[in-house]
Amino acid sequence: MANDFVHLHTHSEYSLLDGLGRVKDLVKEAKRLGHTALAITDHGAMHGAVEFFRACKAAEIKPIIGVEAYQTLWGRKMDGRDPQMDKENYHLLLLAKDMVGYRNLLKITSRSHLDGFYYKPRIDHEYLAAHAQGLVATTGCLGAEVPQLLSQGKEKEAYERLGWYVDVFGKENFFIELQEHHIPELQQVNKVLVPWADKFGLQLLVTNDVHYVREQDASPHEVLLCVQTGALLTDEKRMRLSDQSYFLKSRAQLEDTFRPFIDLPPSAFDNSLRIAEMCAVDLEDPTYHLPDLPIPEGFTYETYLRHLTEEGLRRLYGERADDPDLQERKERELRIIHEMGFDVYFLIVADLCNYARSRGIWWNVRGSGAGSLVAYCIGITGLDPLKNNLIFERFLNPGRVNMPDFDLDFPDDQREEMIRYTVEKYGNDQVAQIVTFGRMKARAAIRDVGRVKAISLDDVDRIAKMIPAIPGKPVTIKDVLTEGNEFYNPDLVALYEKEEWVRDLLDTSMQLEGVARHSGIHAAAVIVADKDLTEYTPLMRGTKSTVTETVTQYEFPILESIGLLKVDFLGLSTLTVLREACRLIKERRGIEYRLDNIPFEGEEARPAFELLSSGEVSGVFQVESQGMRRVLTEMKPSSFEHIIATISLYRPGPLEYIPNFIRRMHGEEDVEFKHPKLEPILAETYGICVSGDAQIMDARTGQRYRLAELGELDELWVQGVDEQWQPSVGRVTHWIDSGVKPVYRVRTRSGAEVKITADHRLLTESGWQPLCDLEPGDYIATPKALFGPETTPVETDRRKLRVLAYLLGDGSLASMAAVDFVSKDKALVDEYVRCLAAFPDVRPSFTQQVRGVVRVGVAKASDADPYHAPNSLLAWARELGLKHPPGSRPGGLRSHEKFVPAFVFALGKDEIAFFLASLWDCDGYAGPRLWHYKTISKQLAHDVQTLLLRLGIRSTIYESTYSRGDAASAARTGYQVTVYDTARLAEVLQPFMVSEKRARPGNGQDSITIERQSFVAEVEQAWDGSFRALMDAHGIDRQHFTPRGRRRERISTRVVEPLVETLPLPETER
Repeated sequence: MANDFVHLHTHSEYSLLDGLGRVKDLVKEAKRLGHTALAITDHGAMHGAVEFFRACKAAEIKPIIGVEAYQTLWGRKMDGRDPQMDKENYHLLLLAKDMVGYRNLLKITSRSHLDGFYYKPRIDHEYLAAHAQGLVATTGCLGAEVPQLLSQGKEKEAYERLGWYVDVFGKENFFIELQEHHIPELQQVNKVLVPWADKFGLQLLVTNDVHYVREQDASPHEVLLCVQTGALLTDEKRMRLSDQSYFLKSRAQLEDTFRPFIDLPPSAFDNSLRIAEMCAVDLEDPTYHLPDLPIPEGFTYETYLRHLTEEGLRRLYGERADDPDLQERKERELRIIHEMGFDVYFLIVADLCNYARSRGIWWNVRGSGAGSLVAYCIGITGLDPLKNNLIFERFLNPGRVNMPDFDLDFPDDQREEMIRYTVEKYGNDQVAQIVTFGRMKARAAIRDVGRVKAISLDDVDRIAKMIPAIPGKPVTIKDVLTEGNEFYNPDLVALYEKEEWVRDLLDTSMQLEGVARHSGIHAAAVIVADKDLTEYTPLMRGTKSTVTETVTQYEFPILESIGLLKVDFLGLSTLTVLREACRLIKERRGIEYRLDNIPFEGEEARPAFELLSSGEVSGVFQVESQGMRRVLTEMKPSSFEHIIATISLYRPGPLEYIPNFIRRMHGEEDVEFKHPKLEPILAETYGICVSGDAQIMDARTGQRYRLAELGELDELWVQGVDEQWQPSVGRVTHWIDSGVKPVYRVRTRSGAEVKITADHRLLTESGWQPLCDLEPGDYIATPKALFGPETTPVETDRRKLRVLAYLLGDGSLASMAAVDFVSKDKALVDEYVRCLAAFPDVRPSFTQQVRGVVRVGVAKASDADPYHAPNSLLAWARELGLKHPPGSRPGGLRSHEKFVPAFVFALGKDEIAFFLASLWDCDGYAGPRLWHYKTISKQLAHDVQTLLLRLGIRSTIYESTYSRGDAASAARTGYQVTVYDTARLAEVLQPFMVSEKRARPGNGQDSITIERQSFVAEVEQAWDGSFRALMDAHGIDRQHFTPRGRRRERISTRVVEPLVETLPLPETER
């Protein structure tokens, strides 16, 4: 059986620079092996416990939480620091049976760091005995106490110490652990321990000392150890493991490993399953653990918050405090805050702000928290949310699934004082700073590996600098080597293919890239709990740079997810500069400015706006970037609202509408509201909407609907996958309101985008995974094709489709009431004129332009028609949204605004092919190996990609930035929809084309890839012969199975398909 073993001695990457196993990779491999459970037992720390727990749950295998702790020598206290007696230590494997055991692990791990750290985080025997409840323990690896004593010839002492462990843990919770890694001393230890099991009535347990995932990871793991020790790979005396066996083995492999050295009963392997059954913990915590706050007698948190809010309301609003609107807003906010259990949270933050106020410390609240009237009234924020039309529900609403978060900025030279106050208020044991992990990014990995392999510094630096270093947008080595990626570097690829040392350097670096390298301290975050933090998280010692005495071993997203309060004490130099500037103004001018009386409106603020408009804003927070300076100099802001709008618009999405905003602000462009009801909403942004809405496609009809329209539908059918991961269609039967959550934009390598929440599950090769567990570079399933009607349900005039496609491709729509087609291809001009006959009340007009370009306009066929009545083509274009209402400026869509009208998506396949062929005739390229369609409209590019999927043709959208030739003009982004399956696309589109592209051959084929390692492993199980014999029998090149071939992460399905047809490879086939 494949599932008759569980690995219980497993080191992940959080055994820093000692373990190479990334959590997701370990879990994925255990799942592939058919194991039903897996343990994590990192050296002396539990950094990865919750991440591991969730990864196992997502993969539907049982997580077992443990640690390989360090232990002092017998009789030595953990606080001992004697260089002779306390430098040495033992290893100790501990696993949590239940939640009591898990909390004891938290305490053991924390104490070892806080009180027992001397070279390693250690505990003594006394502390272990006091916290043994709920734990399973073993005799451990060769570095553990009993094996060490046996190796030293101290058999009697080892026998006595074994008895001590049995007394502490009980026979049912203590096991004789056996490992085999070709270490002579270990083999001798095993031969002593096996008979001792009978003497003590103990069970045997086989483990493997896992330090990496797969056997081929042994070489990069050696490099990792060299990074840890500073050694070269060529050093003979460097630290190294005994052999290449420290990976996740199957039971059969383990049995083969032990068989030459010792005869073990099956129970030695079966007991791994027994222990897995004994262990059951749940690390999810749905409750919040907010600290208690002293409040005046006679109040509850709810009533005290109400009391402070009422006081502030009257102080700030005076006679207006009793206005019905104000009272309704106040009551609504207080009700929601109380119902969600956050009364004390608001009081805690208010207390911090009151302390800052009493000490003359400036602070500022950023983010959606400024939208709370309650926060304004109790002194947390200084901005009137009513005056500034701020919405409380953006900060807190009943559908929110996590704790609210006030972003508090303090002067960077007074941040430490705020943290010290928090520690004094709630106690050292309830307040800690938070760990972060530095990971081997691409350049760092290359430099680390280059040093270990003794490659010259100049050569390593030259290769490393070929990887772009973009703040906030990490680039991987794989990105740079992948053709079509925006960071693709052909020069590096050429070196990679030509130079063996470059290939070896990059291949090894890619295997280490992203692995945790060291721990650090979060720049701002502090955790505050209602009781000792070791009830919730393991702790470790603070450093010289930390304010708190302790640091959590879990990172902040984990801590927040288990209900702990995170407070961000952000040190902002801008506040320090402001404070010092105001101090100097008072000294020299006698004018006292505070944060709450600095003028930001009216005549006093005019010089500030003049300075902003000049672009001289170096050092000014949020507006000092080159792009923002350009916007400010063009906008010439004159009010606080202009600054708000600038910062709101300067982000992906609304960024492209900044020129419109500026023109409308200065009266150079008419302000247009698509509907009168939008005017009060969009008035401040001159009719420009800065957010969008999602759409859903009905899988039967192809119709697309906005979320707000779904309630009007009788039924909706959506596309998904069935249990065999095959495309299927299902009817939506229920809607579930999961509340308001942060939404993330996910973009695949193909350029397709989707907006989803962090808990939305996506199909991966390891099963369904929530977005929060995935990282850039992970593979997710996308449909081979989109369902929709095979034929068009209502007869469609293809002439109109052709006109529409030509206008989207080469049409000029922005000028007043004009609807013009522009081309120099005579065949296209003639075809457009022919298709205009679908609009009987128009006749073509021709304007000859430079370089043989012809502009085809339309005029009314009869002078008898009313002058102001639009012709049928113009009316149709307005109906489709391509032209704007009469009198609008511009009169219709500009090139970057074009889109495919909704009705096209509901057409049958032939009509969609006809439409796309017409588009491609205009702006498309057709070559033997690739076809592409270029546009500067992002929406049009994505619409074309969607329509291609209706035909079962995959495509990739590439983005590029280009200058418009005018130095004063902003650069534009172009979009190229590229298809590599040219044979299929040519077959589908060319019958409907009229340009010379209809005769161009297409011989390219599309290819998707699958994970190579799982495929190779399944082939190895299904094929008994050699790989040469496999190649002879089935035609698959054996290079795919060589060590170098296996380094490549993916393999083409075209290579795999012949084997799937002849060998039993069910997982690969799926």
